[in-house]
Amino acid sequence: MGSTERGAVVGQVGGVAYGLPAVVGLSNANAQYWSRADGSGRFTLTGVRPGQYRLTLYQGELEVAQSTVNINAGATTRARVQAHALAGQVKWQIGTPDGTPAGFLNAHLLASAHPSDTRMTPWAPVTYSVGTSRPDAFPATQWRDVNSPTRIQFVLAANELRAYRLRLFISLAQAGGRPTVSVNQQWTAPVPQASSQPDSRGITRGTYRGNNTVFDVSVPAAALHAGLNTLEIGVASGKTGQGFLSPGFVFDSVQWVQE
Repeated sequence: MGSTERGAVVGQVGGVAYGLPAVVGLSNANAQYWSRADGSGRFTLTGVRPGQYRLTLYQGELEVAQSTVNINAGATTRARVQAHALAGQVKWQIGTPDGTPAGFLNAHLLASAHPSDTRMTPWAPVTYSVGTSRPDAFPATQWRDVNSPTRIQFVLAANELRAYRLRLFISLAQAGGRPTVSVNQQWTAPVPQASSQPDSRGITRGTYRGNNTVFDVSVPAAALHAGLNTLEIGVASGKTGQGFLSPGFVFDSVQWVQE
């Protein structure tokens, strides 16, 4: 197919978090094309086969918006795609919602070493203190049989006692693993449904990439108290597995959101 039989897309993106790359993907059942937007949010995709495509905007590796475009031979289509922030005011955040565990404990080794490799910092249950702990103290991955639970401690003033939302972003899960959440050892959230993920050995095959999923947990005001509060994250699954093949998931980021 010659260049005159192909089309192009030029456009503008917006709403991607500051400092994160904005990537545009164009795809259908027969082809896919990629472009990174420049500092002003402009992008160009050329040499595209005619047809209807899904246009997807990624914040790093996290899908944040999509639309549909039609490409015609010898023509340039103009498009605009805007990421919209999730509802609520983020009060604190661990990591960055970008579809990766970047910056977390052992994240830089997931693609090159088995989780049991001696180059890894040993996996163990973690207690993370908001405001004082470093991001690299937070686990990139949590397995039911290896390093559960993960605890997050944070302080609330008396005038901050209200309903909140705990937002858990994961980039991959294995063996049906999904997060369970309890607060102050007195309230437990319903167990969510498992996310749709590739049927594979998951994290042990050398990747953190899967189907990015967000779990939203509504935490009632009655579960909280003034002073130090503790969230406990575990792993639920109806499937079996041992050690690093036990149910688990890769953390992308965690947000505490005022509703």
